[in-house]
Amino acid sequence: MKTLKLSVMVAVLALVASGIQAQTRSVIFNEDGIGTLDGQPIPFTIGQDVGPGGLPNALLYQLPALANWTVGDLELQEPSGSGGGSDLIRFNPNGVLVFYSDTEAGEPPDSLADIGLPTQRYTNNLTRTELGDEGANGILYVPTEGSNPGFIGGLQVEYNITSDVPEPATLSLLALGGLAMLRGRK
Repeated sequence: MKTLKLSVMVAVLALVASGIQAQTRSVIFNEDGIGTLDGQPIPFTIGQDVGPGGLPNALLYQLPALANWTVGDLELQEPSGSGGGSDLIRFNPNGVLVFYSDTEAGEPPDSLADIGLPTQRYTNNLTRTELGDEGANGILYVPTEGSNPGFIGGLQVEYNITSDVPEPATLSLLALGGLAMLRGRK
């Protein structure tokens, strides 16, 4: 009888332990208001960022399903190592994610996030370097500690952030170049 009780206890503990493992959520978004949470579209608005030094007309993604994340700023640096941040991802309370992108002097904005960077930062902030070349870069950010912006206890969240989305004209040129290469091979 003791063996049966022990077997039942082990089985129950195994079930409990499997339920404790962190669930993974996938957030994919870019600086043009295009994003998904676990494959479902994320609504966005243009509005006032309520975080420190927040700007009006900021790109705000609405993620109430992730509302209990660690509040803070994730600053992204260009892969060239030119110093300074080029983008800032802000994790505001209540599941509002804000995407800021710097602007080039004298250049018109080419995405919804191109409004410059906020004038202040959360005291909880982290800096990471983007991957890829200028013109199409980004980062896969997975916060791992309670103090990392966007971290949620008991849940693994993968933020796939695309910055500097190629302009439609660039994509057209790349597509034409690819077609020309394919024709040349025949």
